[in-house]
Amino acid sequence: MLVYMYQASLYCSHCGTLVQADLESQGLAPNNPEDERTFDSDRYPKGLYEAGESDSPDFCYMCGTFLQNPLTSDGNKYVLEHWDGWGQEVRDFYDYLKPASYYKIVGEIVRGNHKKAHDNSLVFKRLFNRNLKDYMDSITGFDIIKFDEDIETPDGISTHDFILKTYGQEAVDLVHSLI
Repeated sequence: MLVYMYQASLYCSHCGTLVQADLESQGLAPNNPEDERTFDSDRYPKGLYEAGESDSPDFCYMCGTFLQNPLTSDGNKYVLEHWDGWGQEVRDFYDYLKPASYYKIVGEIVRGNHKKAHDNSLVFKRLFNRNLKDYMDSITGFDIIKFDEDIETPDGISTHDFILKTYGQEAVDLVHSLI
């Protein structure tokens, strides 16, 4: 949806046009409203712009219209955490986040990470003399940073090169399969 920006708030196209008309009637419009470089959005609405990515759904400051903005990853989490509290319009717009779909995807990730841990635990123990479960998270998977710290990869050498030199190609292939 196209929006105006004015005084650190977003306005739908209808309300932004009303604010502009009001400022013009008061003689407060800039000399050349088309050249947005000549004025600040604190003084006169700038736009129209496509609603930008945000950490939450955005609404018109004046009338409350949902502005149908895209969300950041934090915004996706926020909408999901408060799913039942949003109106139908917001839930319909962010339908791709719907809890059933979200939990299905998360479930697939968790099952995939559990399978990786199960299928590779013995080989990991044999190659590194460590327990794979210490480096696996159900959601994020293999924690390469913790593993890198625990095997004490020296500064100035990549983890890949250190594993290859110290543990061999089979170990490199295993770690690549876990990432």
